[in-house]
Amino acid sequence: MGKLDLLTAIDAIYASALAPERWPEALEHIGQLTGGLGAAIVPLTATDRVVTIGSSSLDEATQDYNNEWWRYDIRIERRSALGLTEGLITDPDLLDEETARTHPFFQEFLRSHKLGAYLGYVTALPSGQIVAVGLHRDLRRGPFEKEEADNFIRLAPHAARALVAGSEIAEGRRASRILSNVLNHSTCGAILLDDRGVVVSMTETARSMLGAGFDVSRGRLRAATARDQKALDALVTSALPGRMSLVQPPLVLSRTPGVEQKLLIQAIPIGRDQQTDFEHLTLKPGVLVLLNGLSTPASGIILERLIRLGLTKGQARIAAAVGGGLSSKEAAEQLGLTDGTIRTVLKVVYERLDLTRQSQLVALVTKLGSLPAQN
Repeated sequence: MGKLDLLTAIDAIYASALAPERWPEALEHIGQLTGGLGAAIVPLTATDRVVTIGSSSLDEATQDYNNEWWRYDIRIERRSALGLTEGLITDPDLLDEETARTHPFFQEFLRSHKLGAYLGYVTALPSGQIVAVGLHRDLRRGPFEKEEADNFIRLAPHAARALVAGSEIAEGRRASRILSNVLNHSTCGAILLDDRGVVVSMTETARSMLGAGFDVSRGRLRAATARDQKALDALVTSALPGRMSLVQPPLVLSRTPGVEQKLLIQAIPIGRDQQTDFEHLTLKPGVLVLLNGLSTPASGIILERLIRLGLTKGQARIAAAVGGGLSSKEAAEQLGLTDGTIRTVLKVVYERLDLTRQSQLVALVTKLGSLPAQN
């Protein structure tokens, strides 16, 4: 076999780490270059279900193995007894002549699919799963020739490394899908911004919150008024790379007139501080913007629960107003008090509730309003 053939197979193997659907093609290359009837990736620590990936030349055998015969594969039991988690394995490592001659797995499964001499390479995946890249020679052709075995020994470690890399990539993709699914079913909206503050993506919940004083225009977050826009820009800017030590507290954003619900907006830096060198090289930082709608709950319930926490009725009224998203000036106008009075009382409220800023009070009032009513 020429060097180019091995390199072609190695290219196909590593391509499969990024595109798992290409593994049958890569396994076919391995089989062709090593004199095998076909190659397969077989899990060795299965419990109640097995998924084996095989080259196209082994389609029928792979299907039969996945359906039933994996339960009777004595090589898995022998491998486990040896404690082998990495490296080359052959038939003599796992079997004696008597077992090969009498065991149903060999006589009824392998022989029916014309699968003879075996070479395998075992590796452990990050998940803890042990798998083998296995190669079977045509039963009618006897043992592997030295050149064929040598080619397998060259290719198998590449396949093992690609499986480990592919496993980590797949886990990252699965985690991303799970997180995306959770966010899309959450009452909290999420918007991802890049390192320039431009919108990259958003969840459906976030999309449903657009409009009525908060929107996206030309990739940027937009508020209805110049004052709110300035506050929103400052919040996002504070979380951008290089500014993360200055991240501002969450912003309560008013909507357009006639819309009672306000938005609590939080900016979370996605920085490089916990990245590996490779991630630092390849992944961009950015900002995750979280949106929570602040509905106005029944004021009587909120007041009653704030009083139970140790506030007076007057303090509870101010805490409920400011915790509902009003500024101190807006709360003063609503309650017929001065801005100075509101600020003075808030200091006492924060002390009694062990809080330090409005965003914490907003979170508390929101939680109190969402608790089920008690009989």
